[in-house]
Amino acid sequence: SIHDAILVNVPSTQSNPKVSMKSEYPTVQKTADGTQTTAAQIGDTVEFVLTTTVPDMTEYDVYQFAFKDLMSNGLTFVDGSLTIKVGDKNVKNDATHGYQFTKNGQNLTVSFANLNDDNTELADDTPIQAGDVITMTYQATINAQAVIGSLANTNTAYVEYSNDPSDATGATKGTSLRVTSSVYTYGIEIHKYHDADTAENRLAGAIFELYKGSDTTPLKLVATG
Repeated sequence: SIHDAILVNVPSTQSNPKVSMKSEYPTVQKTADGTQTTAAQIGDTVEFVLTTTVPDMTEYDVYQFAFKDLMSNGLTFVDGSLTIKVGDKNVKNDATHGYQFTKNGQNLTVSFANLNDDNTELADDTPIQAGDVITMTYQATINAQAVIGSLANTNTAYVEYSNDPSDATGATKGTSLRVTSSVYTYGIEIHKYHDADTAENRLAGAIFELYKGSDTTPLKLVATG
């Protein structure tokens, strides 16, 4: 759960004292092919990117942290596509010294047992620190279960984090606000006729190619029924 902020009077002899708040809640941002909303066809692969900033953890012995991502049924996770980075450096794929990835149906989870631990490291053995920006990137293919038309195929994501410094295990957690990225897929019907545009003049077995804008690669057509 997310707790309400607390306002406290801070006595000071300064006319304009500066106060730094250490208890900022983690947030997450998410894009699909670089934007929050994109369009693609069945069979296309879309890249999803989640970003968050490591918060101040000085009051915690153990700081558990996790990305949570729920894909719609119209998306199929591409095995082997997941990367977790700080800047351009990979985080160790190790449950003890980095992150652990689990996939349960359409639910994706990237978890850190303890971010507040010098053993939670990047691939070059440097520790993850407060202020680092962690990026989770993966790909998913639009499948035949995709929603076609004005309704989007959505991905909802949030981060889960320890929020009680008095809990030495870090097991008491809160969650960020949820963010959603949307992928739209559109269906079209194409008929080819001879002479007049009438049902009896439709050409059976007509062959043609479709292109998107100035792209020279034909669109892939996938049978859905």
